[in-house]
Amino acid sequence: MLEIDSAELQKLGNQAIAEGDDEHALMYFEEAYSKEQSFALNIKLAELYTQHEQNELANDLVHEYVAEYGSSTIEAQRIFINACLNANAFIDARQFIYMNHLDSGFLEQVTESENHFRDTQQAAVLENKKSFYHLSDAPMGQQSQIVRRAKHLPRPEFLFCAKYILIDPFAHQLSRVSVLEELMKLGVSEEIEMMSLIGQHERVVPNQIPFLTQQSKFKAVMNLLANSPLANDPTQFEILKQQVNLCLMLMMPNLDQAISDVKVWTEQTLLMFGMEFSTTDTESGAQKEWRDALNQALMTL
Repeated sequence: MLEIDSAELQKLGNQAIAEGDDEHALMYFEEAYSKEQSFALNIKLAELYTQHEQNELANDLVHEYVAEYGSSTIEAQRIFINACLNANAFIDARQFIYMNHLDSGFLEQVTESENHFRDTQQAAVLENKKSFYHLSDAPMGQQSQIVRRAKHLPRPEFLFCAKYILIDPFAHQLSRVSVLEELMKLGVSEEIEMMSLIGQHERVVPNQIPFLTQQSKFKAVMNLLANSPLANDPTQFEILKQQVNLCLMLMMPNLDQAISDVKVWTEQTLLMFGMEFSTTDTESGAQKEWRDALNQALMTL
C-alpha cells in the first residue's frame, strides 16, 4: 500500500475543509502532523482542535511550540492564548503574555475568562485552590501535577495559595522554588515573603529575580564544569549538569549568598556526588551553612 506523505495529506485536509468535511480534515491534518511536526502544521491543527472544541488537545499541542508562538505573528499568539483559555489554563496564558511582552488587551481577555470561570465553576475553583494551598500534604511525586493543575486557577486564587506555599514550614524547598519560578514567569511585581533553604524569611519581588540560568553564579559553575575533563563524556556530563542544576535551583534566589567561592563549591558538590579527586579546599562560614542545608534538602527528596 502506497504511503501518503505529509504534503499530500495537507492537500487532502485543505480540500476537505473547502468541502465542509471537518471530520476528515481533522483526520488528515492529524496524520500529517504525525509525519511532520512543524510549527505551521501545529498552528493549523490547533485551529482545527479549537473549532471542534477539543480544548485540552489544542492546549497540549500549542505548548509544543511555546517559543515559536511567542515570536510569531499576533494571529498565532492569539491562537496560543485562545487555546489556553479554552482549556482554562489561565496562568499559562498570563505567563505567555508577560514573557513575550504582549499587548495588554490580551490580559483583559484573560481576566474576562477568569471571571466567567470563577462564576460558573465555583466548586472546581475551590477544590483546586484547596489542593494547591495544601501542596505540602501531598507526596513529592505528586506535587508537580498539583502545581500544573493549579495553573488552571484564576490569578488571584493562584497568587493567594502561592504566597502561603513560599512560607509553609512543611513545604520542601523544591516546592517553594518551583512555585517562585511560576510567579517570576507571571511577572508578579509585589513584595512577597519567602523561606530560604537555610530557613530564613526574606522579602522577594518575583519579577526582579533573574531566572536560574541567568544567575551569574549558575553561569560560573556551569562554565567551570564545561571546561573540565568531566565534559569529555557527553552522556555522563548531561546527567551531572542535571544534578548540579537541581542543587543550584534549591538555593534560589540566594545563589550569591550561598556560593562565595565557585571553585570550592563546585569541587565539594562533585565530592558529594561520589566523584573521587584530591582537593585541600573546604567550605566554611555561610557557604558551609548553605551546604549543610542543601544536603538535608537532597536527602528528603
